[in-house]
Amino acid sequence: MRTYYLFVEESNINDIFKNLLISTRELGIRYLTIKENLLLPSYIVIESIYKDEYFKNKISEELINIGYDKLFKILKPLSKEIIL
Repeated sequence: MRTYYLFVEESNINDIFKNLLISTRELGIRYLTIKENLLLPSYIVIESIYKDEYFKNKISEELINIGYDKLFKILKPLSKEIIL
């Protein structure tokens, strides 16, 4: 499974996250949690077996299905852990 971060242009990310959890039909995509960060806007953590353009299309379909029609960004983490 690959981890991705979903950034949406919406002030109420909690509603988007709940709607995605309820309406997800795709077995290869799991919406895990909402992360908050001091430097970044809040984002949704996703795990998926899919990658690249197919994955982006699937996420786009899911967002359209819940009525979200604004811009979004999907980013891959650069690292799995932070070394201090």
